[in-house]
Amino acid sequence: MDVISIDTIKIDISNIDNISVVKINGCDGLKDFINKPCEEMCKITTLTIYNCRDIQVLTKVIHNLINLTMLNIVNCRNIPSIPESIGKLINLTSLIIYNCHTLKVLPESICNITNLTSLYIYNCYALEVLPECISKLINLKHLDIYNCHELLYLPDSLCNLINLKIFKLYYCNLLTSLPTHIGNLTNLTKLDISYCNTFSSLPESIGNLLNLSILNIFYCPILRILPESLGNLKNLKILKIFYCHNINILPTCIGNLSNLTELYICYCNTLSIIPESIGNLTKLTKLQIVQCDTLIAIPESIGKLINLEILYISNCLILSVLPESMCNLTNLLRIEISYCHMLKVLPTRIGNLNKLIYFFICNCNALTVLPESICSLVKLEEFSIYNCRMLTFLPEFIGKLTNLTSLSINGCSSLISLPDSICDLTNLIKLDISYCNLLTQLPNNLGNLTKLTVLSISNCYELSVLPESICCLINLTAFKLYNCRTLKSLPEYLGNLINLETFQISFCYSLKTIPVSIGFCTNIQNIIIYTDDFNYTAETNNTDNTAETNNTDNTAETNNTDNTAETNNTETNNTETNNIFLNKILPPSTILCVKLKLLKINNILYKIDDIRQVWYSKIMSYNKINNPNPFYTQPIAKIKSFIKWSYNTHNLQPIHIQDTIKTLLLVIQHIDTPISFYKNKFLLEDILTNIIYGNYDFININKSIKDNLDNIKLSFTTN
Repeated sequence: MDVISIDTIKIDISNIDNISVVKINGCDGLKDFINKPCEEMCKITTLTIYNCRDIQVLTKVIHNLINLTMLNIVNCRNIPSIPESIGKLINLTSLIIYNCHTLKVLPESICNITNLTSLYIYNCYALEVLPECISKLINLKHLDIYNCHELLYLPDSLCNLINLKIFKLYYCNLLTSLPTHIGNLTNLTKLDISYCNTFSSLPESIGNLLNLSILNIFYCPILRILPESLGNLKNLKILKIFYCHNINILPTCIGNLSNLTELYICYCNTLSIIPESIGNLTKLTKLQIVQCDTLIAIPESIGKLINLEILYISNCLILSVLPESMCNLTNLLRIEISYCHMLKVLPTRIGNLNKLIYFFICNCNALTVLPESICSLVKLEEFSIYNCRMLTFLPEFIGKLTNLTSLSINGCSSLISLPDSICDLTNLIKLDISYCNLLTQLPNNLGNLTKLTVLSISNCYELSVLPESICCLINLTAFKLYNCRTLKSLPEYLGNLINLETFQISFCYSLKTIPVSIGFCTNIQNIIIYTDDFNYTAETNNTDNTAETNNTDNTAETNNTDNTAETNNTETNNTETNNIFLNKILPPSTILCVKLKLLKINNILYKIDDIRQVWYSKIMSYNKINNPNPFYTQPIAKIKSFIKWSYNTHNLQPIHIQDTIKTLLLVIQHIDTPISFYKNKFLLEDILTNIIYGNYDFININKSIKDNLDNIKLSFTTN
């Protein structure tokens, strides 16, 4: 047995062999475990103790485990100290002390564990001091001190841990500084100082940490300056300074960090100046400047960062201009500029960034124009513009961005139109247009975007019409319309979107109809519609169902005294009302969407099989006088292609085939076509009629269509 877990039970383990890992959780029966003279206990290498309240029990548990390499003491909240006997665990390499809230000191004997490589002290709120002899842990490589609120200082002897590589300090709120000689830790590669609220300075000796590669300084709100010796960290690769609200200037020595690859200066609210020496960081690949509220300018020397690949500038509230030298960053791959409310223009030569693949601009409210040179970013793949409310137009030749695959235009409330050249973005896969309140129309040739798979249009309140060419987007899989309040109709030939899978319309209050041709979107799987007032709801209640409504009212009056009957009748009427509403929102031709899996209207989830019956019943009730043309006027070729498709698709269930063929027959009967067509249509009707009345079984359905396909085709093409 490799692992044993003992949880609040008494157990005789004297006959259990080969235990290597033991987990003990609040066991009152541990005395039996402790006192057994079982030689197998010496084989335990990992011990985890949870919720132990008795220091004496804890002492006895760890007393004889001389081969232990990992000890975890967890949630022992009421123990004031760790047993001195821990010093006998001479083979221990990892010690975790977690959630021991009343622990005030660590025993001096802990310094005898000279093989210890990792020491983690978490959430020991009462811990006041580390032992002075900690320097004896000569093999210690990783030291984490986390959430030790009462820790007043770190012993100077800690600076003798010459093999320490990772040192993390988190939430030590009374700690004001690192030991003066911290620079003696010459093998340190990572130093984290985070959420130390009273941390006021870094010692000059920090510049001696010549192997340091990562320095993180997070949330030290009273830290005012960084030492000049910081520039000596020649091997530093990542420097992160977050939430240091009192740092108002970075030292010029930062330019000496010749191997720095990533620099993050974030949430330093009083930082007003970044030194020109930043331009010396020629190996920098990522620069992030976030919420430096008083930052006046980005230094011109930024243009010297020839290897920069990612530039992120956000929430620099008074930043009004970006340096023109930024256009020299020819290796830049990604730019994000957001919430720079005073930024009025972008560098005019931004088109020189010929490797740029991602460009994101967000909440730059003063930005009125984008430079035409943007159209030269020929490798750009994703372009997003969010909430640039003063932007009145996009560059005329945006269509030159021929590698663009994703374009999002969101919240540009002053944008009146989109350039026609947008239709030249023939590699575009995703197009999102949202909250463009003044946009009245889309370019007519939008259908040229034949690779488009996702089209989302939302909150364009003045958009009243969609171009018919949208029906040419044959690779479209998702079409979403949301809150386009004045949109009155959808393109008639919507059924051409043969690869459409998701169709969603919400709060388009002026929309009167969904084209009957939706039935030819044979790959559609999800239809989601949400509206408070689809215009044909009133028509439904006033025409087809007047008698039904009156009958319902009379029935309710008649059964007024019978509560049970009234409840059942109400449920029935609700179902009928929902179905009536459904019929008016979606045409019965939707029955042809044989892959439909989800139908949701006004948060009502419909059962697909039940709704197919509703649609079929509606088709059966068509009257030629009242409904002379239930499909749009050129369906014949599509019916023919649908029959071919039905034959070639082997995964359709019989009922789906029959339903669709029934639908086609009824459609053909009510199409206004030339008399010559009617002369030759009876062969097709004969086949379909036999299917309807069950004269063919399913095996013969496809055979009949196949055998007569040429005659059917002839019938369709005869003038």
